[in-house]
Amino acid sequence: MGATTDFWLLVHNLAEAMRQEGRSRQARLDALSESFEAMPQVTRRELSEEFRFLLAELNALGPVMSSKGTTPTSEESSARPAKKR
Repeated sequence: MGATTDFWLLVHNLAEAMRQEGRSRQARLDALSESFEAMPQVTRRELSEEFRFLLAELNALGPVMSSKGTTPTSEESSARPAKKR
């Protein structure tokens, strides 16, 4: 069974949620760190395990995304209308 569109929508939603945490990377890190530290220890432990899992899986998916996302296939190229000059 392949990945569903729901997965990619969740990736998009996670990126948007992170952007909402602050204008700069440091502001986002500070806000997320603060909210994480305020959670109960058992919650932090579970989230840490899930976060490590996600990092490993997304890191492995990164090269596939890069190679598939930057070079159109011949099918995609032929389906696109020619650019007007």
